[in-house]
Amino acid sequence: MISRGLASFSKRTFISFKNPIYRTYFGGIMGQIAAMNMQQVVGALLIYRVTNSAAILGAMGFSGAIPMLLCSFFGGIIADRFNKKLVMIIGQSVFALTSLMVAIPLSTGYLSSTHAGSWWILVVSSALQGGAMGMTMPSRQALIPEIVKADQLMNAISLNTMGMNLLQIMAPAVAGFLVEAFEFEAVYYVMTVMYLASVFFFFILPNTKKVNRVPMRALQGIIQGMKYVMHNANMLLILLLSTVIVFLAMPYNNMMAIFVGDVLHVGAGGMGVLMSVPGVGALVGSVIMATLPNRKRGILFVLSGLLLGLSLAGFAFSTSCRYRSR
Repeated sequence: MISRGLASFSKRTFISFKNPIYRTYFGGIMGQIAAMNMQQVVGALLIYRVTNSAAILGAMGFSGAIPMLLCSFFGGIIADRFNKKLVMIIGQSVFALTSLMVAIPLSTGYLSSTHAGSWWILVVSSALQGGAMGMTMPSRQALIPEIVKADQLMNAISLNTMGMNLLQIMAPAVAGFLVEAFEFEAVYYVMTVMYLASVFFFFILPNTKKVNRVPMRALQGIIQGMKYVMHNANMLLILLLSTVIVFLAMPYNNMMAIFVGDVLHVGAGGMGVLMSVPGVGALVGSVIMATLPNRKRGILFVLSGLLLGLSLAGFAFSTSCRYRSR
């Protein structure tokens, strides 16, 4: 009886994997997400070790955030007007090239603390990846409804989320330990291979839907989208709250390199573990949200933001570890 129940649960939970097109899509997404989670560890830690400057570390995060924000306005229009498969192939190729753009100078020794100003490579790489992310994210999300049937859409999205959360747990820790064992360039080469694997999966992905040419101009589409948000109170409130949370709370990801180097003294492996822990919380939270009834989700959203803020405040005021200047 128990074995039948487990078999039924497994069949329901992973039903989207029976779709070969979804499996191909899933492989491409996982390659990208794994590399991006590794990037969160090595990028911040590398630029801080090269420059020993919190300002330059923040500038790298800023250089990636602004292109992502600006390009996101056009990402949805691109998803509507161009082949999404092609968009994803180009986007993953840009990611692969930017990782290689960092790996090669690391191998030659140019990108190091002995070459003042060599950190510009990391800033430019961050900007290019931010722009590529803004351009491709809507296409990545819009591909799922074209791949699976309507009754399997929630299952496919849930499997995507599960895979991302699992990689958020594993990939940062792996990146940190790889840095300690083989240095930064090895991790950037591994990331390049992962992005190229993602390119391969999207290349063999069949075209899912014919592109419908929209006569509306790009600027008109952006204006209409903004008008829709402004006249939809719920949507506007969600976007405002999300923006505040991301702006005030999420920069701790970049700043973690400072705490790891000057406060906690745990090295790259320790930073990888610290960056993996939020993945555990995300996985638990997604399971809880999937289990709870579809009620009062707005209150839960606000409470989760408050909990994140209180957690960061507790970390900031903690005196268990003290700053030690280099």
